[in-house]
Amino acid sequence: MSNGRSQIIDYRGQIISEYLSGGEALVSGIINIDGLRDFRVRGQWQNLAKDMRVEEYKVIYDAMMSKGGIYPRNLCMDEPPFTEENQLELVKHQVNKMIEMGVYTAPDDWEPYEVSESVQSRIDKAKEIS
Repeated sequence: MSNGRSQIIDYRGQIISEYLSGGEALVSGIINIDGLRDFRVRGQWQNLAKDMRVEEYKVIYDAMMSKGGIYPRNLCMDEPPFTEENQLELVKHQVNKMIEMGVYTAPDDWEPYEVSESVQSRIDKAKEIS
């Protein structure tokens, strides 16, 4: 689920399915797993996954999981998913949280983001459910 403008793209870069409007949407498509597996072992130049260094992301992910996770739990238990505007407010909350926990290091002149009262209230309510 996402806030619209979503795509499923196959291992060759072809768009399999897309939803370009806004709002919550579910995009589905058929993925050729056998083709992907073949491509991974035979595609010497186009296969960028073999060249990626993702170890840095594992460090960030592990650090956040040890501190309770990255995305707040139970945000949609009693209420519908966030609008795109509120989702952007949630991102501000997440960045503040990751800096507080030492996962990100803020620049010297950085000030924490102000998160809208409605989004902060929903985060606080979700914590009570956990």
